[in-house]
Amino acid sequence: MIQLLSKKILAFITKNTKIPIDETDVYKYGIEITISSVLNIVLIIILSLLLGNFVSGICFLFCFILLRQFTGGYHAESYFKCNLALGVSYVSISLISNVFSRLPIHLLEGLLIAGCITVVLYAPVNNRHKQLTSKQKQQFKNISLIIYAVLGIVSVILKILNIYIWTVMALTLLLVSLMIIIEILMQKEGYHES
Repeated sequence: MIQLLSKKILAFITKNTKIPIDETDVYKYGIEITISSVLNIVLIIILSLLLGNFVSGICFLFCFILLRQFTGGYHAESYFKCNLALGVSYVSISLISNVFSRLPIHLLEGLLIAGCITVVLYAPVNNRHKQLTSKQKQQFKNISLIIYAVLGIVSVILKILNIYIWTVMALTLLLVSLMIIIEILMQKEGYHES
């Protein structure tokens, strides 16, 4: 569906503008990513409304999108699998956040530090669709560390203040760290190209 829609949009664009023929694949991929991203956002908002917690959906999207664009991580083989993985991730975070909220603060801090170490060691993860120069990699690493640290500190402060949204924030940070590890393992095993 996404590929069909992107082809129609690309046909409209090429009909009405002058795109170099050698750049049509880049435009097509950009259109596909944009449509998929919009669908992901709409999916999470709908799920958060169905679960009765719109604020957690917005918090999840904010943390996930903000951090993930600089760290990289697991990429599904199709847009459907991508939407499914993101939806399942959000629902899982929503469902386990009550259990997670009972964690002692020292355990929370330890988990967040472990996630931060993952970012330090492996971010940004190579992706065949997003090739980065060594300078860009260092910039992305620095930005992702700053974002992770700030969001981690905010989640600890929110826990101290007993503001429930800290669980979604912390679990989303840990999810991004886990997705980094999963993608690296998949690349090592030859399932994904770097």
